[in-house]
Amino acid sequence: MRNRHEARQRRHRRVRKKIRGTAARPRLAVFRSNKHVYAQVIDDVSGRTLAAASTVEASFDGATGTVEAAKKVGKLVGERAKGEGIETVVLDRGGFRYHGRIAGVADGARESGLVL
Repeated sequence: MRNRHEARQRRHRRVRKKIRGTAARPRLAVFRSNKHVYAQVIDDVSGRTLAAASTVEASFDGATGTVEAAKKVGKLVGERAKGEGIETVVLDRGGFRYHGRIAGVADGARESGLVL
């Protein structure tokens, strides 16, 4: 393994072999950078993003790289998914450990009423 980025990509490919989003149960894909957190609800069968939220949005206020910001993003994407009629999703942690901001997005989504 050369570096952390390549290691994460390998883990992500390994996870994606098993996880597939359908119309009935789409995939909640989470990505984090050093400054921001991004979340999308994706139907892999049709290849469409059904709902998305991130800390990059103009309407987002406050710090962007914290667990609290991740919870806000999770809550926002959950509300948008519920607006599209989505009740349950499968979590795609993107090769990241289920810890910190990734867990924050999942917790926020659960608070908004999504079943993970």
